[in-house]
Amino acid sequence: MQKAQLTSAQRGHSLVAGAVLASGAILSRGKVRKPWPVTFQSLGIVALLDIPLFVVYLSIAAGVTDTAVNGPALRPRGRQRPSPSRTTE
Repeated sequence: MQKAQLTSAQRGHSLVAGAVLASGAILSRGKVRKPWPVTFQSLGIVALLDIPLFVVYLSIAAGVTDTAVNGPALRPRGRQRPSPSRTTE
């Protein structure tokens, strides 16, 4: 019988769920009046800050990288990927 392998997205979801449970437990033990609303409010604040920072990160990475690994979503408009058959010397 084979063990099911978790994808990176599933591992990420597991980590977030574990962090939410740990935060709620820590706040409950610390006698915070409303631990679960505080936990979910902080999760929302982090998401609001993290998403724009991730977009900035992708923009900077697309601007400074010349690798063929990046896809069309990361390549700035008007910039074409060099042809792999042409070499410059």
